[in-house]
Amino acid sequence: MKNKIFLVLGWLISLIFLYFALHGLSWSLVIASFAKVSFLTPILMIGTYCLGFVIRALRWKFLLPHGIPIADSLGAVVLGYAANNILPARLGELVRAQAIGRKCEISRSLALASIFVERIFDGLVLTGLLYLGIRGQDIPNWALSVGVLGLSIFGGALCLVLILAFTRSLWEAKIKAFPSSKLNNILGQFAKGFTLIGRNAQLPFTILGLTILVWLVECIMFYIAIQSFDIKVPTTAPLFVMGLINLGILVPAAPGYLGAFQYFGVLALSPWQVNSADALASVILIHACQYLPITLWGAFYLRYFGFSSIEKLRIAVK
Repeated sequence: MKNKIFLVLGWLISLIFLYFALHGLSWSLVIASFAKVSFLTPILMIGTYCLGFVIRALRWKFLLPHGIPIADSLGAVVLGYAANNILPARLGELVRAQAIGRKCEISRSLALASIFVERIFDGLVLTGLLYLGIRGQDIPNWALSVGVLGLSIFGGALCLVLILAFTRSLWEAKIKAFPSSKLNNILGQFAKGFTLIGRNAQLPFTILGLTILVWLVECIMFYIAIQSFDIKVPTTAPLFVMGLINLGILVPAAPGYLGAFQYFGVLALSPWQVNSADALASVILIHACQYLPITLWGAFYLRYFGFSSIEKLRIAVK
């Protein structure tokens, strides 16, 4: 029942986003915009995007207990992203934690905590890149406000995680004081996921460096798409577009971020007065080159992680 509520609410939010993204657009102009794109463009975009997942897998391996094979880390990351494309409310994160937990026999709570840490680094880096994308340009105040708000939220969250990571002895005893042994174990494993980043003082910087690399590689994909439509924007604009879209799709919407992806993509290009048909067409291409290959790649890993069907994914996160 809870999943159905998430699904209905997500679709409602997506329909609202789609209305604002598509309102007043001529589909004939959007379709005509695709004539500018070479058939090699999607191939380059998909290849670049998939490369980013190898880096994501390496980063997550560093956040997990020692001994997790990179192949398992990669598979779980891909499966999690694929599940986000077919399940509402970003439930793919739970699928990812479940997958690595099954395969490598680690706690799902611990895996979820590591994903939470990963998302904090993502948000912080995306916000920083978003700011770099508009720095020194005549940009609306709302864009600057997004940057300030993002840095405040994710920067504060990262500070909290690092404090927890390096002060384990101070709070570990308090968790053990909980009367429920099950709750004690869940909280303990979740907290342990935070402490893994404190195994050595260099690890947070390693994770930060890999996170920057992940998003710079993905930004190349955005750059290729924008250039293929001959959209005239500053060289740094793809940083802003990528940042705003990825922060925007944190809003719980329909599976695959439908609606939210299109709305925030068109909005991100609006400060440069980009033709709305070209803006939407480029965003549709980016979304398709992210959605289709990762969903298919994730399907390949279903049985590898013990899920016999997509329905089993839904059951796993109930």
